[in-house]
Amino acid sequence: MPIKIGKTSCFCVNDSGEVVGNLNDKKGKCMKRFQRPTFFVKALVLLSLCIMLLSCARYVKETSHLQADAKLHILIASDASDFKDAIRNRLVDHYKATANVDVVNLSTLENIQGEKYDAIVIMDSCWVKSHLNYSFKGFLDGLNDESHVVLFLTTGSHEWDYQYKNLDAITSASVVENEEAVFTQLKSRIDTVLVAAD
Repeated sequence: MPIKIGKTSCFCVNDSGEVVGNLNDKKGKCMKRFQRPTFFVKALVLLSLCIMLLSCARYVKETSHLQADAKLHILIASDASDFKDAIRNRLVDHYKATANVDVVNLSTLENIQGEKYDAIVIMDSCWVKSHLNYSFKGFLDGLNDESHVVLFLTTGSHEWDYQYKNLDAITSASVVENEEAVFTQLKSRIDTVLVAAD
């Protein structure tokens, strides 16, 4: 119920006497002090946030490097970051002359049949200790034998140890100075897996 205070200011008061709005619009309607955002405003804010997040997201370009006489087949599943991109590109360059190498985005891993690969390299980020990405965790759970999987996780600290099933992950902070050491470790593990498969 509106009440008038002075000549120019009007306020709306609820039944308990609290001021809940003012009556200063030209139509004489009670206007709430704090209007709730309309559905349109909420949808616009949500859409803006989604666009901003998608523009920040980076995806791995999925490629296949095939050799006519290659006996070995390697899968590299990864998310994208400058550090992992550099290591992934070095691994592809190293193996593409002697093996078929498929590179896929980590999010598509659960749709891939792992048994057709001699070596599977999974590269991901781990932000919270012992919490692994569900898409590759589901993929690993579906494998009959994970001995041909090489797991690499970028972490907050190289001192964290990660183990899932029988896999010991190679871990490293995403620091450019670590690139050579990580590449060497990954190559060594991949070579061990490929020797066992050949």
